[in-house]
Amino acid sequence: MGLIIVAIIVVVLLALVTVLVSARRRATTGTLSRETRQRDTAAGASAAAAEPGTELATVSAEARERADEARHLHAGRPRGAR
Repeated sequence: MGLIIVAIIVVVLLALVTVLVSARRRATTGTLSRETRQRDTAAGASAAAAEPGTELATVSAEARERADEARHLHAGRPRGAR
């Protein structure tokens, strides 16, 4: 009889610890450290100083270049030979 009571108490304690740990883990998700926030704001300031749209235009030009190269390779023609 005494062994059953001890087993029940242990199971209840384990359940309580599990609930507390999962609640704590859930509560800490989504918060950023002070250092991370400082880096983010510093990176945002340098990105905002750049000319708007410049990066997108560069990426788009590179993407077009790769797409043209892939089309030429797929067609079996060397690049630049149309």
